[in-house]
Amino acid sequence: MDLEIKKIIDLHKIDQQILEIHDSKGALPGIIEKQENKVEDLKSILKDGKKELKTITKSIDDFSLQTSDLTTKIEKYNSQIYSVKNNKEYEALLKEIDFLKGESANAESELSIFKAKKEEKETTINDAKTTLDEINSKLGENVEELKVISASTDKEEKKLSKDKKKILKDMIDKKFVESYLDGTQTFKLAVLSRNACSNCYSSLPPQFILNVKKRDKLYPCPSCGVNLYWEE
Repeated sequence: MDLEIKKIIDLHKIDQQILEIHDSKGALPGIIEKQENKVEDLKSILKDGKKELKTITKSIDDFSLQTSDLTTKIEKYNSQIYSVKNNKEYEALLKEIDFLKGESANAESELSIFKAKKEEKETTINDAKTTLDEINSKLGENVEELKVISASTDKEEKKLSKDKKKILKDMIDKKFVESYLDGTQTFKLAVLSRNACSNCYSSLPPQFILNVKKRDKLYPCPSCGVNLYWEE
């Protein structure tokens, strides 16, 4: 058999073995990745939420102080009403009191808005914390479960990856290697099994089977086009 073809076949076999190992882990790797992404999203929500809550709390403090100051001024001017000396002073005082009452109403309205925002933001933060705790708990369980499953396959997978790197390094057809590594390689292989293509399960003509068994080159399946090889 051509040495370069043998390398391609060996590469295919290794990929199949690695795929079987990954399949043995089930959906756990994908689930863990999604959970880790969700954890990062929630951490970001909490970080931004706490920052926004700090700004909202400052606004509440500012408007509370403003409201208190305005109330004090209104009370002060109200107490001066009975000591004015003429109508002009009386009208000026009433005008100032009305103005301060308007400012106080605006401040109280803003204060009410920011208090509602604070309550809403605290709810969002608490919900995020609860969800984060739940996901972290499930994530920990899944990571431990994956460790147990991987314990029996990690050594084998590392060896297969090492063997694959060596094959790719030793291959003469560097264009094949380049397309294989960047995922654009469309060269597909399947083993001849029970006189049929193991990819599409089509029965093959006797002469075609004999040609494949010569192992002098790869023969494409007449039905699906996948390159077939023979294993003794």
